[in-house]
Amino acid sequence: MTRLGRVPACANIRQVIDAAAAALAEAGVGSPRSDAELLAAHAAATDRGRLAFADTGPEFCQRYDELVARRAKRVPLQHLTGTAAFGPVTVQVGPGVFIPRPETESLLEWAVAQQLSRRPVIVDLCTGSGALAVALSKHWPDARVIGVDGSRSMIDRARVRLGTRADLRVGDLLELQLDERVDVVFSSATFHWIADHDRLFSALHAALRPGGRLVAQCGGEGNIDILRGEARAVIAGEPYAEHFAGWQAPWNYAGPEQTAERLLSAGFASASCWLQPAPRQPEHAREFLSTIVLGPHVQQLPDELRDRFMDDVLARLGEPVVVDYIRLNIDATA
Repeated sequence: MTRLGRVPACANIRQVIDAAAAALAEAGVGSPRSDAELLAAHAAATDRGRLAFADTGPEFCQRYDELVARRAKRVPLQHLTGTAAFGPVTVQVGPGVFIPRPETESLLEWAVAQQLSRRPVIVDLCTGSGALAVALSKHWPDARVIGVDGSRSMIDRARVRLGTRADLRVGDLLELQLDERVDVVFSSATFHWIADHDRLFSALHAALRPGGRLVAQCGGEGNIDILRGEARAVIAGEPYAEHFAGWQAPWNYAGPEQTAERLLSAGFASASCWLQPAPRQPEHAREFLSTIVLGPHVQQLPDELRDRFMDDVLARLGEPVVVDYIRLNIDATA
């Protein structure tokens, strides 16, 4: 890779960015020019549109060189800059705080297209670090946004981000307790972690006012079947099998027909549910699979086997790694 510190006339910002874009393209980064400019803006502590006026002295070149080198190794751009664009807002991200997923952005797009009252009461289930809640409060500044998550640490992160713009609570979705009925419940990538969907949908129906909406997206029937199949083949052999004796996968990937039936049985007046293939090719495949998709498998193993397990799974998957996501979309009216 071209070392940016060796580029002549480092004060010429265009020349530096050109060299970085070429290096990122050579490394196979999908959007080399855009990433090179965004990293330059971050290194210069300025906006992308003001790069022509940035200070490009030796300190900038060193910082920029290091950032480009890490990006070429497929460290996510957002983890390098510490921010990610999400709808109308920019959110802080980094280790332990996920980059907003494309499906969450789709959920936000649906949300802002709805005709709600000027002061709706909105619930963001499993709010995580609060990205969706931030964007919703931006679009409806007079709304009451309630964020619920089972993790105290995630609620603490969200509270730093949101301050008083949202009512943030630690809680169990199966025992959801609210002090008033709400207009909309949103949820992204959550329901497939819950085994009892009948109980879940009854709790959510009780939380909604008559005519209120439940809009959710989660893993659906057939989700990551190919990936899970390769992982099953690995854990069936040594030295992994003994660690998975009696182990049950934690996911509940339901189909659209049974989900609609459960929603209607829980009291919803109408329910529309459908599957949507959403394959994804993660840039940093090893980190993505080990912490998100195959996280439960990795946590089942002792430390000394975790890297070896990922090596074996990745060898079976080959290149490029494609995660065969299938999303279950839910739109129900109470």
